[in-house]
Amino acid sequence: MLFNEISLFRRTLAELSADELDRETRCAGWTIRDQIAHLADTDEVAADTVHGGDRSFERVVPAFRSAEAFTAAGCERASDLHLLQLRCWSHEASDSCWTALSACSGSERMRWGFGMSAEHLVMGRTMEYWAHHGDIRAALDREARYSAEGAACVTELSLQSVRYAMAKARVGYDSRARIRLTLVDDKTGDIRSFGDTAAEEEIRGCLQSWALLAVGRRNPDLEKSFDVEGPNARLLLEHARAYL
Repeated sequence: MLFNEISLFRRTLAELSADELDRETRCAGWTIRDQIAHLADTDEVAADTVHGGDRSFERVVPAFRSAEAFTAAGCERASDLHLLQLRCWSHEASDSCWTALSACSGSERMRWGFGMSAEHLVMGRTMEYWAHHGDIRAALDREARYSAEGAACVTELSLQSVRYAMAKARVGYDSRARIRLTLVDDKTGDIRSFGDTAAEEEIRGCLQSWALLAVGRRNPDLEKSFDVEGPNARLLLEHARAYL
């Protein structure tokens, strides 16, 4: 899952030219350079979190006044790097992250964020690659390489994060909704179901579109593309998020 997303990302990284690095992306204030740097920086933190290294989450993040400041500092690390240096950093960081997480058991607890299992940290890294790779492809005006497996991982993560999402939005929710999603390129009409399959309330739409909502790439047309039945389903659509 994570390895596949890293591989897809590397294919795009290999296609980049130096004059494309500072192109703006759909994330306001973020360039392609910033997106690559963010993934590399947080890959290093993830690897050190597994090993208890100097840049582990619990050591490095509290040194910043906010999560946003930590993220900005990671992006700034790439400000003077040329394309080859940026590629090398990205490859080394993703290799170290993948190697570290591959050696963990799925239930092993990680000191990341509020605490999570190794399995969930893998899902989180998968989500990051899926989202930021999509941002880069969009900025380059190239066809998206959204894997169905990555989108399904993002969707599962968004449902596991419902309580957090609703708390952030300060709304009540009783978890009685299901999501039925089709693949954007599926010619058979196969449907993937997520959430409480016995729930009466339901959201229907495209898997990749739901994943885009869950990683914060929202727009009115995207939200309107879903059929929603019930108030809890509406809340889930409005506030779903797969990130901290």
